[in-house]
Order: sequence, then structure tokens, then C-alpha cells
Amino acid sequence: MKRGGMEFALSHLVEALPGLVWTALPDGRAEFLNRRWCEYTGLSLEQAVGFGWQSALHPEDVDLVLEYWRSALESGQPGEVEARLRRYDGEYRRFLFSTAPLADKSGRVVKWCGTNTDIEERLKAQEAFRDKHQLSIPLISDEQHEMLDSYGVWGEKSMYGRTFQGILRTTVLIGADGRIIKIWRNVKVDGHADEVLAAADAA
Repeated sequence: MKRGGMEFALSHLVEALPGLVWTALPDGRAEFLNRRWCEYTGLSLEQAVGFGWQSALHPEDVDLVLEYWRSALESGQPGEVEARLRRYDGEYRRFLFSTAPLADKSGRVVKWCGTNTDIEERLKAQEAFRDKHQLSIPLISDEQHEMLDSYGVWGEKSMYGRTFQGILRTTVLIGADGRIIKIWRNVKVDGHADEVLAAADAA
């Protein structure tokens, strides 16, 4: 497929994807932002392309996002950063900005793809849980199960003859230095949360 045809196909794919999706040139200039992105921010495509998308960032987060973006462009590696994005009505919500490079056969980055995922409600739920239990430890999300897998608590399970991937009823308490403080295996639900919180307070 010729380059023009590939770009046309990619733009249609980006437009069809759910969520806020965009593509950028190798130098970091936004090339295309899908309709959902424009509708959410209230910016037109013409306003957002290039570096116009920066106007939708919270003023306090601009430097953070730009520093991350410069680092990603230099390294050519995928990554993520959290920042606040302005909705069309002026409200700022916290988003996860995820970026990944597209390379040609020689390994040269020819385009970037990115998504902006609203994580406001998830973070509020974490904060409410932390405040309710007066936790002094941070809470993290592991939606891709990478951390669970690295600690050996994500794997194959079976129920009623059906096999699937899931958490192996294990709780891992990890210290601020990343070391494991305690592991509970074959967890029973009743009273377990209180046991974990007590161990966290004692750590």
C-alpha cells in the first residue's frame, strides 16, 4: 500500500476507535485527532493540530506533559503520563496520556499514536478508599496486570469447567522501596481487608 493510502487508512482507523485518539508526526506535531477528542475538548481539528492541543491542558500541567513528550520523542519508546485535560465546558479532569511509536522496517519512527483516557473517577475512588481507611500508602492501578504477573499472582484459573486468566486469590503488600512486606495466599474475603490494613499500618 502506498504511503498516502496507508495514512488514509490509519486516519479512518483512528476515527473509528472509541475514546480520545490521535496521531503525531516524528517531530511531535499532532497530525490528526479523532472526532471524539475534538468534541470532548471543544477544539476544532484545525485548532488542535500541530501544537494547538496544548491549549486544552491545565496550565499547571503543560510543562510536565511537554517534558514527557520531549523525552518520548528522543527515546522513541512508548510511555504514559497523567495530566488534566479541559472539557468543552471548562471542567478539567485527570487523564492518562499514552503514546506509542510506529516504526518502518528499518526501525525509524514514522508516526506516533496516542490515547487520552479519563481516569478521574478511578482516582477519586482510590482517594476515597485511602481517606476512609486513613492510609498513608499510595494506591496504584494495574489494568494490564503487569505488576500482578511480575509478583506471580496473575495466572490461569478454572471454574465450572471454564479456564480463564485472573487473580490467584493473593494479596501482596509492597513497601515504598518496592520490596515485598508480606504475601497472603489463598485469601479468604471475610476480614482480609482489615488484616491487610493492620499490616500496612505496622509496616
